[in-house]
Amino acid sequence: MYNDEQLLSVTDYENLAKAYSSALKNKGFMIVQVDSEANKILLNEIFENLYSIKTYLFNLGGFLGTGKFYSLNERQLKKLSILFDYERAEFKTNPPRDKTKCLLKFLSSECRLIKNLISLSERTSFETQIQDIISARLTLLSQILDV
Repeated sequence: MYNDEQLLSVTDYENLAKAYSSALKNKGFMIVQVDSEANKILLNEIFENLYSIKTYLFNLGGFLGTGKFYSLNERQLKKLSILFDYERAEFKTNPPRDKTKCLLKFLSSECRLIKNLISLSERTSFETQIQDIISARLTLLSQILDV
């Protein structure tokens, strides 16, 4: 039990820091105000975008090198689910059969996702992690579109 009035030794502070670090690894101390309706809507939009992108990329089947993006999307979907303790059934998307239209839908969803991730990063303590996600997505996207 922690006592604000107690004077701690160096070892006590070390143990406290280790416990704090361990709690962070186990999804503790998440600072995000998901209580507000606007933040819940934003998180839902982000995950809806991620699942739509997953569907579009799957249907593109590696068209123009999008296979790498599918893997990145899966890893980031999992990472964001852990960061925000988000559990929800996958969203259903009906992608167009035409690969060109599907690619354009993917790009449109990607733009919305990045816009929403920027907004989310301003509202949470996970700004660095979200910026890393955005950076990785933009880097890979620029590689795919560099034909």
